[in-house]
Amino acid sequence: MTVPASAERYGAVARALHWSMFLLIAAMCLAVEARGWLPKESATRASLMFFHKSCGVAVFALVWVRLAWRAMHPAPKLPAGPAWQHFAAHAGHVALYLLMIGLPLTGYLTSAYAGRAVPFFGLFELPLAVGPDEALGHTVKEFHEAGATVLYVVVAVHVGAALWHHFVQKDTVLTRMLPQRG
Repeated sequence: MTVPASAERYGAVARALHWSMFLLIAAMCLAVEARGWLPKESATRASLMFFHKSCGVAVFALVWVRLAWRAMHPAPKLPAGPAWQHFAAHAGHVALYLLMIGLPLTGYLTSAYAGRAVPFFGLFELPLAVGPDEALGHTVKEFHEAGATVLYVVVAVHVGAALWHHFVQKDTVLTRMLPQRG
């Protein structure tokens, strides 16, 4: 039985999209970080980059599904709290959405400017919309890497805030995104 969204919690589809995005982003980040520990010509390193790019394509596609779902199914109201907390929560979510759009785009452009394919789990490759340009590719790669650092910080604050709400504030901010108990 699926639990629809309510004034207090997210519905099953919103929760599934949230946790799917989390798993994809975590896998993508782990893959690219692990890649750095391997020799440049390693087959495992190439496989990790293939996986990283494929997850990026999936994130880019799912973020649009998530935005469409959110437009049709607004988020539950936040519990009572100071205006600055509501502003911070909204700003954090906007930042996450911008990063879930911007990082796949800059990742795609980094590959495209290097003349490298952007795969999707071996099912297809995205067409390269731009030609090789080493200088521009380097600049876009720097934006991509800086954006990834921002993502790590924003996700850490997001998780920290959810845990703070749960354990300190003892409100429903965290539980409204968790699976329904029995």
